[in-house]
Amino acid sequence: MQLKNHRGMPLSPPSAGPNAVRAHIAHLLISKHDAAPGIAQRIANKWRLRRPSDLRHARLSYFNQVFGSEVRTVLVRTIQEEIEVEWRRSTMGILPVFVYPEPAPSHALLGD
Repeated sequence: MQLKNHRGMPLSPPSAGPNAVRAHIAHLLISKHDAAPGIAQRIANKWRLRRPSDLRHARLSYFNQVFGSEVRTVLVRTIQEEIEVEWRRSTMGILPVFVYPEPAPSHALLGD
């Protein structure tokens, strides 16, 4: 089953390949940051071999290495927002906080 983010673009399942990640990165840059499609695709193409789960769990230093500092900042923040939306729409996310506390902020998990 594919989940959808708040804009309707399918969030790739963890087993999807790098092409799905590149398509998702390009979509994020176009839809959320008004990047021109050619620029968004050129940036997305820097993602080589890793899967969607790697995109979600990569460290800031990896994003910096792959995309550079300017894109890293924008992309990490956007991915964190998606993770939060996905969490809030999940079964665990809608249960009362006193039963299941919210996860640690994404920036704490992605930080170096």
